[in-house]
Amino acid sequence: MIDDPYNHFHPKDMILRDWLALDRTVLANMRTYLAFLRTGIALIVLGMAFVKFLGHWAYQMLGILFIIGGLILFVVGTVRYVRMHRRFKLLVAKEPDQYNPD
Repeated sequence: MIDDPYNHFHPKDMILRDWLALDRTVLANMRTYLAFLRTGIALIVLGMAFVKFLGHWAYQMLGILFIIGGLILFVVGTVRYVRMHRRFKLLVAKEPDQYNPD
């Protein structure tokens, strides 16, 4: 398993720039999740079109594979998003008050 890169930093040692970088990383995680979902939807729709409109059995089998691939992308994207989101929540929970360095 990959070592958490933020384990090497104490939350009090992180400055505003570090926290903003973390915010950018969270937004990148959301964009990646949405890309997984968008690609999964496209595969499912393409698979349904193959099954519905193309009568040859080979196209129908390909359509079924596209539908299965789209569903797999949904699951993989969701699992990756949840794992990263949990890591970010743990990191943020460690810091006392990120914008008030009293």
